[in-house]
Amino acid sequence: MKRLWEKYSGIRPWFWFFGYLLVFPDLTIWIANCRGLHMFDLENLLIAALLTVSGLFLFAVFGCFGSPRFGRTVMLAACVLAGTFHFLDLFFFVHFQSQTRLSFWFLARATNWTEVLGFIHFYLLNGKTVLLLLAYPASGLLFAVFLKRKFVAAGFAAWIFAGPLLLNFALSLRPDAENNRYGVMTLPVLIDRFLEEKLDAEFMADDLAAANAELKAVNREESAVYVLVIGESHSKYHSSLYGYPRRTMPRMEELAARNELYVFRDVTAPNSFTNNVLPKLLSFEAHDVDEKFFEVPNIIDLMRAAGFRTWYLSNQANASELGLTYMAIAARADVFRNTMTVWKSSPDEALLPLFDEALADPAPRKFIILHLIGSHSGYEATYPASFRRFPLDEAPEFFNAQQKQNREIVNHYDNSVLYNDFILDTLIGRLRRGNPNGFLLYLPDHGENLYEEKDTILHMEFMPTRQTVEVPMLLYLTDAYRAAMRPGEADEIARGTTRPWSSEDLPFLLLELGRIEYDGFQPEKSPINPQFRPKTRIVSKCRILYDKLKNATCEERISARNLR
Repeated sequence: MKRLWEKYSGIRPWFWFFGYLLVFPDLTIWIANCRGLHMFDLENLLIAALLTVSGLFLFAVFGCFGSPRFGRTVMLAACVLAGTFHFLDLFFFVHFQSQTRLSFWFLARATNWTEVLGFIHFYLLNGKTVLLLLAYPASGLLFAVFLKRKFVAAGFAAWIFAGPLLLNFALSLRPDAENNRYGVMTLPVLIDRFLEEKLDAEFMADDLAAANAELKAVNREESAVYVLVIGESHSKYHSSLYGYPRRTMPRMEELAARNELYVFRDVTAPNSFTNNVLPKLLSFEAHDVDEKFFEVPNIIDLMRAAGFRTWYLSNQANASELGLTYMAIAARADVFRNTMTVWKSSPDEALLPLFDEALADPAPRKFIILHLIGSHSGYEATYPASFRRFPLDEAPEFFNAQQKQNREIVNHYDNSVLYNDFILDTLIGRLRRGNPNGFLLYLPDHGENLYEEKDTILHMEFMPTRQTVEVPMLLYLTDAYRAAMRPGEADEIARGTTRPWSSEDLPFLLLELGRIEYDGFQPEKSPINPQFRPKTRIVSKCRILYDKLKNATCEERISARNLR
C-alpha cells in the first residue's frame, strides 16, 4: 500500500491536471445552460461526474502500474487528447453558443486555407479566446506545476469550481441556443447525435434518389434559359440598392432605375449558415415541413423532369463527398463544376467561362445555377485589387465607433459587395446578349454582421440578427420573357417585391417563374402568385421567430430563447 501511495504521489500533478481538464469545461457549460433551463440538470451532471471518475480511475491505473516511461506516455497522450477536445468544446460554446457538433467537423473538412485564415483572424485572435486560453488550460497547467505545495493544492481545488463561475461572468456566457434539454451534453449524448447524423448520411443518397425518382413536371416553352445566382454573406445593410450610403451596387441601381430589375424588399433567409440554408433553397425542405432535403423533391430534379438540361457551377468548396451537405443535390445536375481549390478562394470571374459554355450549349431548355463566393469571410480574397474602390483606412461618418475601429474589415467587405455588383451586371449582360426566353434571379444564402452591434461580426446560426437573415433578392427578365408574359403578370411580380417572404420557399418561386406545371406546386408559397399567403417566418435551427427578432433588444437577441 505504501509503495502504491508513493507511485500515486509521483503522478499526483498529472492526476489533478487531468481531472481539471475533464471537470472545468463541463462545469462551465453546465452553469451556463442551467441558467437557460431555469433548473439544475442533475441527471446529466451525475453522468458527467461518473464519466470523469471512470476516466480518472483509468488514468491512475495506467500511471501507477507498468513501466514509468509507458505511464508517462499514456498520461501525456490522455492530457493532450482531453485538453484539445474540451478546449474546442468550450471554444465553440463561447463563440457559437453551441457545444461541439458533427456538422462543425464536416464544415471544417469542406473549407480551404483562405477561409481558415479568415476564421483564425476573427475568432482565434480576439480577447475572448485569449481569456479562454488563460482560464483553461494555462491556469490549470500552472497550478499543476506547483502542486506539491499544500496551499497551491487547496487553491487548485477551489479554482476547479470557482473558475467556471468566474468564466461565465467574465464572458457573459449564454445557454446553448439549440439545446433545451441538457445542462451539459455528455459524451453519450454527443455519440448518440453523431450516430444519428452518420446514419442519415449513409442512407441519404438512396433517399434522395427515391424522393425524386418519379417526378412529373411539364414546361411548354420551345426554348428557355433560367438562371439562379446564389450569393454568399450579402448584407442588405451594406447595399446601396437598399439605402446604404456608399454606392456599393451602382450597376444594379442603374438597372432598377430603368425598370429592368425587380428589387424584393422583404425577404428573409431561414438560417445563417450556408450548410443549413442551401438544402432549403434547393429543395422543399423548410421549417414548416417535417421531412429533410433528401426526402422531398428538389429543384434540379424537377427541372430535369420538365425537360431542362441542368448546370450547377460553384465557386464554393466542393463538399459533395461529405454526405451531410447540400452538395448532394448539386451533384444531381447534368453538369456539376467547381472552381475553388483547396488552397485558396478565387474571385467569381472564375465562373464566367463556365457560364459562357452553358449559354452556348445546344440544349433548348437550360437551368443554370451559379453559386458565388460572394462576400465570404476573408473578404480581401473575394475581389481583385482593381475593385478596391473604398480605401482600407477610410472611416466615413456613418460608421459607428466599432466599425471605425475595424474599418479595414468593413472596407474590404464593401469592396467585395461592389465586385459582386459587377459580377451580377456581367452575368445579366451575357444573358441579355442572346435575348433568350429567360430570367436571372439573384439572392444570397444569408447576410452578414459588420459590427452593427457590439462585437457582432460574420454570422451565427444560433444567434441570428436582422443583418444575417434579411437578404436582398433581385430579378431580371429578358425582353423575350417579358414579351411572352400574360396580362397582369408584370403587375403581380411588382406586388410580390413588397410581400413578406422566406427564401426557404424558393423552389415554388422558381417553378412559377419557369412556367413549370407540377402537381406539388403550392401557389401560397410563391410571392408573385395572387394566392400568396404570408406565413410565420423562422430564421434559425432554434426556431427563432423573425417577427420577434426584428423588434428585439440586443439582450433579448443574445438570449434567443425569448424569441421562439
